[in-house]
Order: sequence, then C-alpha cells, then structure tokens
Amino acid sequence: MPDAWTLLVVEPREKHTCSIILLHGFQSSAAKYARWWIKQCRSEPGCSSALAGARLLFMQSPTRQVSCYGTPRPAYPAWHDYFTDHGGEEGRPDVEEEIDTAQLVECREHIHRVIDEEIERLGDASRVAVGGQSQGACTALDAALTHRSELGGAFCSFGMLYSCTPLAEARRRLPIWAFHGAEDSIIASSLATRSHARLREAGFQNCCLHIAPTLEHCEPSCAEALFFLQALEDFFTAQPPTTRSSGRPSAARLRRRPSPQKARADRDRDMRRAHREQRGSTGRPLQKRQATAASRRLSRRRLDL
Repeated sequence: MPDAWTLLVVEPREKHTCSIILLHGFQSSAAKYARWWIKQCRSEPGCSSALAGARLLFMQSPTRQVSCYGTPRPAYPAWHDYFTDHGGEEGRPDVEEEIDTAQLVECREHIHRVIDEEIERLGDASRVAVGGQSQGACTALDAALTHRSELGGAFCSFGMLYSCTPLAEARRRLPIWAFHGAEDSIIASSLATRSHARLREAGFQNCCLHIAPTLEHCEPSCAEALFFLQALEDFFTAQPPTTRSSGRPSAARLRRRPSPQKARADRDRDMRRAHREQRGSTGRPLQKRQATAASRRLSRRRLDL
C-alpha cells in the first residue's frame, strides 16, 4: 500500500506562480489521480499553458479499515472511515454518509501543513488552492474552509460539503467551484446542490456549481477539464494580492473581474460547447467496492505534464 501523507509532485515548467493540492477519491491513490488529471489536462487545448506556472501536489491518504462493510472490516485508501453505505448497498446516494469526524480532523491537520509549506514557498496564501475528487473533494473543501488563511480557492469534483465542516465568516470570500454529474449514483447531485445552498445561505458569494447532464460518479469529461481551467482563472489569473489590512480585494482585482452575470453567461456557453464536443467517454463510476489491484509505493517525486 502507498505510504500515507506522501506527495506526488508535478513541478511547474515555468516560474512557480501558484500551487494546487489535490486529493484522490475513496479506494484510489495519488498516482492514479495524478495520471487521471494529466490525461484530462492534455485533452483540453490550452491546459498545459494554463498550468505552466502551477505546482501540482497529489497527496496520498492513509489506508484505513472501513466500518460500513461489516466484519472483518476491509482496509482501503481513505481519508476517513464510513459508518454507513447509503450511496452503495442501500441505494440512497441522496443521504449524507456518517463519517469518522476525528479522522477528518486528523487529515485536516496534515493537509494544513502542506498548505503552509506552499504558502511559505510563494509568500502569499492567495496563490495556493486545494481540490479533490469524491471523498477527496469533501476533505479538500473541509481543509480549505478551516485553514487559518484565506486561500486562492477550492475545487470540488463529484463531492459535497460535509455537515460537520464549519463555515466561518472570515472565509466567506473563498472562491469555491464545484463540478458534479446529474446521474451520480454514489454522491447524488442533490447533495452538491444542498451544499451550494448552504454556502450561499452562510454568505459565501464567490461559489459556483455546475451539474453536467448524463455524467455518472467521477466520469471523465472535457466539460470538467474546461470547468477546472475556468476555476484556475478565477483563483489565480490577474489577481494581485489581497489588501490584507482591510480584508477586501485590491482595486486592481475588482477592476479585472468580470461581472457575475457575464462570467455566468460565458461559463454556460463554454459548458454547452464542451458537452456538444464530448464523444463517448470510457469513464466508469467509482463504486465503493473492494480494490482488486495493489497500489504502488509512492515517494515524493516529480511528474511531467
């Protein structure tokens, strides 16, 4: 099994301008998620150039025993334990799972340390973002919302906002972009919709949710690759550091950001184009089931886009 908390790093090809910490899904690994994202990036024109200054850090979860499958409890790569299997055997993906919150807090602390290292490298918390897929997306969102600094953004792929994740007033300006599939039978899109509503009700204005028609759980698509690029543009492009003394964006950042109406219209147009261009994906939903292949041992090493 891969070592817990190790990092698989894609170093930037140009000057380091931002860092993105990415967390894999349940039963997956940092190596698998890195290969998946690199393939996604290569499939979308302009993605490699958009990530030229980005340092991508794929973090590996611990291997844990999972309670919801009964005894003897099997062990899988997981950010935390599940006490229920609503989205699996029960066939109720619209119900939030009961999780081990102590393990989530443990993960939060480890992820915060990696975030702090990247902030020290860049000298600016707004140049660091976190993201993930499925269980990793939920964990990444929790880490971003509980970190002491306001980060550049959080990207949530086929995940949700856990009920136990606090929504601090100081984090209301955090950009949060979420992508989901309408046909997700593991984490229903209704959970993503409710998460988005909770954020909005708590005063989070810079959050965006896109639910793609026909997509199943973690099914690859050019629509998600495009959405990820748009999220990075919102997080990092032409955004001078925040005016720390006032807690508000600088005037230059406000001038360069398009109006919410125009940004939404542009995004919807691009999403429609991506759906039209997509051809039969070979992706399959990632079920909560026993893993059949052993993961390779990870070390902290460099990959290339």
